[in-house]
Amino acid sequence: MTVRIAFLSLFFLFMNSMVLGQQYALQTDPDGAADMLTGSFSFEVLDHNFTWLTEGYEAYHPDTAVIASLKSELKNCSVVIVLGTWCDDSRLLLPKFYKVLVAAEFPMGNVTLIGVDRKKETITGIEKTYRATRVPTIILFRGVKELGRIEESVQNSAELDLLELASGGN
Repeated sequence: MTVRIAFLSLFFLFMNSMVLGQQYALQTDPDGAADMLTGSFSFEVLDHNFTWLTEGYEAYHPDTAVIASLKSELKNCSVVIVLGTWCDDSRLLLPKFYKVLVAAEFPMGNVTLIGVDRKKETITGIEKTYRATRVPTIILFRGVKELGRIEESVQNSAELDLLELASGGN
């Protein structure tokens, strides 16, 4: 049974990266507050459509000692981030996590961004795979094993919370 669950998890991760690589839509928010990017996309697509990613990235200064530890702890990991481009928490945290991942020299090919609408749904339904009910939800995997999640906010800092997950400290 455990082998089957592991296989299915690996299969879903593989399918997400291969089939859903860049399936996204830019939709008008029904509330008119902001445009919504939904589906699976890259940081480049996000940055092209929203200025808050670069602005938050440039303003954040992660702890370099924690980043040094993260570099080794993130080996063989992947990250799935479920976010709402309309959500203040996503707009606050996503630039910080992006800067932390870049500083830790984490391969961006191991990051999956999934944008959801206000109902927390996508155009493809991929969000159901990750059971994310809050945004942002940052999910860290080592292989097919989920190491943990950060939902809506951090306890300490983006880099320290990520390090705690990667080192098994949930």
